[in-house]
Amino acid sequence: MRNNGKPKWYSVKVHTGKEDHVARLILDTAKSYGLEKKIIKTLVPTQRQVEIKGGKKVIKVKKLLPGYVLVYMVYDEETAALVTSIEEVRGFVRSGKDVVPLSQQEIDKFMRDEKSEEVKYKVKFMVNDAVRITDGIFKGQVGKVVEVDEQKGRIKVLISMLGTDIPYDLEITQVEKL
Repeated sequence: MRNNGKPKWYSVKVHTGKEDHVARLILDTAKSYGLEKKIIKTLVPTQRQVEIKGGKKVIKVKKLLPGYVLVYMVYDEETAALVTSIEEVRGFVRSGKDVVPLSQQEIDKFMRDEKSEEVKYKVKFMVNDAVRITDGIFKGQVGKVVEVDEQKGRIKVLISMLGTDIPYDLEITQVEKL
């Protein structure tokens, strides 16, 4: 597939776990061959995610597309050969026999996620799960999850007291699954 000389974003399949290494290697190799004006930049889309380990919040960086590197490049025989010659690269993403660039909407979403300071929570709780409260005034009480807010890292738990169900809003760090 010939490109009209304008750079576009392409998705390259790589060995999982090697995304960052391959992204750097593509740019370094392009520079050493004088192709940095054709292979302009690479992106390994990530998102910050909060996980709970031992009752503590731990922020981890999660790859949104494991096994893929996005490359902003002019696609032609020379640049395609350079990218695919890198050891950890398995090839370009294709539609049939054609290498197809990503749409601008897809790239905009990845760029927004990459620039966002927002942290996503990895919530292991689901509605109707039985949980024990580990912190706060109801510490030790058992309840049932009735609502999960993954954006804020909070859940709502129903606790039975004096024959009445009381909803209690908690951070995910304040409960453990039974």
